[in-house]
Amino acid sequence: MADYKVGHAANEALFPGSRISPNQTTAERLMEMGSSETDLQGIIHSLEQGRLALVIQAMLLWASVIALALAYLLIQFRGLSSLTGIDQAQEARELARGNGFSTKNIRPLALQQLQRSIGKIPAGNFPDTFNPPLNPLINSLALRCFPGELTKKITGGSYVFAGDRLVAGVSVLFFIAALAVNYFLALRLFDRRIALLSATFVLLADQFWQFSLSGLPQMLLLFLFSCAAWVLAIAIRARREGRGTIGSLAMLGFFLGLMALTHPLTLWISAAVGAFCAFYFRGWIPRFLVPIIICLAMFSVWVVCDLKVTRTPFGISPFACLDGLSLIENGWMRELEPDYSRVSLSAFSKRVQGDFSYQLGSLYTLLGEVVVAPLFFISLLHRFKRDETEIFKWALLLMWLFTFAGSVLMGINRQNISANQIYILFGPLMTFYGLAYVFVCWKRLQIHSAILRNLLMTLLLVVTGLPTLFGFLPGNSPIQFPPVSASIHAIIYVLDKAERNYCLGYAVGRCLVFRSQIFMATGQVGNLDRILQPAHVGRSHRRHLSNPGFS
Repeated sequence: MADYKVGHAANEALFPGSRISPNQTTAERLMEMGSSETDLQGIIHSLEQGRLALVIQAMLLWASVIALALAYLLIQFRGLSSLTGIDQAQEARELARGNGFSTKNIRPLALQQLQRSIGKIPAGNFPDTFNPPLNPLINSLALRCFPGELTKKITGGSYVFAGDRLVAGVSVLFFIAALAVNYFLALRLFDRRIALLSATFVLLADQFWQFSLSGLPQMLLLFLFSCAAWVLAIAIRARREGRGTIGSLAMLGFFLGLMALTHPLTLWISAAVGAFCAFYFRGWIPRFLVPIIICLAMFSVWVVCDLKVTRTPFGISPFACLDGLSLIENGWMRELEPDYSRVSLSAFSKRVQGDFSYQLGSLYTLLGEVVVAPLFFISLLHRFKRDETEIFKWALLLMWLFTFAGSVLMGINRQNISANQIYILFGPLMTFYGLAYVFVCWKRLQIHSAILRNLLMTLLLVVTGLPTLFGFLPGNSPIQFPPVSASIHAIIYVLDKAERNYCLGYAVGRCLVFRSQIFMATGQVGNLDRILQPAHVGRSHRRHLSNPGFS
C-alpha cells in the first residue's frame, strides 16, 4: 500500500489530473499513462515548433528591444549630438509653448530676408524659415503631453536635461516602430527566419541608435519610409494579382508627402518611386501620377507657409545647398548680403567629386554598419523565386540610385551622422536581401550542418553588434560637448540673476545663441529671451563678425 502511495504521488506530480485509481486494470493504467506522455510530447513539440515557440521568441525579442532602448536612453544618452537636431528641438519647444513655428536661433541671413520682404524685423517671436515642419511638430506634441519636462532643472550628477531625453525618446519610439514595420515587410517578401534575423541585425547596429539620440529626424524618416515600402509591396502584389492599385498608390503618396515635410532631400526618393510606377503600373490611366501629385500637394503646404512669411518659396533653406562652396552652411547663414560670386562651377565640381568618393567608400557605415546590408548589391545577380520579391528588389535599387545622386549633389558634410545622411533609411531593406543571399550561397555550398550555419550567423551578429558594445564601455564623456567642431564655437556664460542659475550657451559664429543648448535643447535659461531680442542679436552679429575667431 505504501509503494502505491509513493507511485501515485510521483505520477500526480508529473501528470496532474491523471489520478490512477487502485480499482483500474493494468491495461487501463497503461492507457492513462500513454495519454499523459502524449500530452507532454505535445507540449514539447509546441515549444519547439508550434505557436508557443513563436510567442516566446516574440516576447524575448521585444524584451531585448525594450532593454536596449532603456540602456541607450538612460546610460549612453549624454545630450543631443547634432547641431541641426538641437535647432529643431528648440523649435519644438517654442511650438509646445504656443509660439508657433518660431526660433531662438536667429540667423543674420533670415534677418535680412525678413527686412527685405516685409520691411521690418518682428519684435516678438521670430519665424523659422529654415527647418522642415514635421519633426519639430511631432516633438512639440510630446513636449505638450509632458509639460513638466520643460521646467525640470539639472540636478545631481546628471548633465542631461529631461526635455532632451524626451526628444530622444520620441526618436527611439519611431525606430522601434520602424523595426516592427520592417519585420512584417520581410515576412511578406521572404519568410519568418529572414524577418527575425533581419530585425536582430538592425537592432544590434549602433548607427541607428546614434541617430535616435542625435535629435535628427532620421528615425521618423525611417518609419515613414518603411511604411511607404510596405505600401509599395502591397501595390506590387495587387498588380500581379490583377487587383486595383489606386488606393495603395494614394497611400504611398501620403507617406512620401510626410517624408518630404520631414526632409526635402527625400524628394529624390519620391522621384524614383514615380519613375518606377510609370514603368511598372502602366495603363490607360496614368496611375504613376497619383503618388507624385499627393506628395507634391502635401509638400506645397510648407512652400505656401514660407511664401506668406518671407514671400519666398523656401525661406533661407536653399542656402544650405551652398554648403562647401567657398563657405560652409553656417558661413552662408552669417552673411547679411550673400556674395554669389564665390559660387563657381569648379568649386561645385570639386565638392561633388569629394562627396562621390566619400559616400561610395563609406557605404558600409552609411547603411547602418549592418554587415550583410552591402550584400544587397551582389544579390542583384540572383533571381528570387517570388515575383513580388524580385520586382521590389529593382524598385529598391532605383530608389537608392536616385538617393545617391541627390546626396552627392547636395552633400552630406562627409559625416556619418548628419542632417542629409538618408542612406540609413535603406539599411533594413537591404539587410533583407543581403541576408537572403547569404542563405542562398550557403545552400549552394551544400553544407547541411545546422551548427555551422548558426555559428556563421552568430559571427555576423557579433561583428554588427561590436560598436554597440564599445559604446557602453567606461571612459566616454558624460556630456555631448561640443556638439560640432570647437573651432566655430564661442562659449558665453549667462548668469540668470533672478534664479541664480549659471547657464552655458553657444554663439556659433554669427552669435547663434541656442537658448536650448545649455547642455540641453529644450530647457529654460531664464532671462536669455530678453538678451536675444533681434536688436541685441544684430549688435552681437556686427561685433562678432569682425572677430577672426568666429570664422
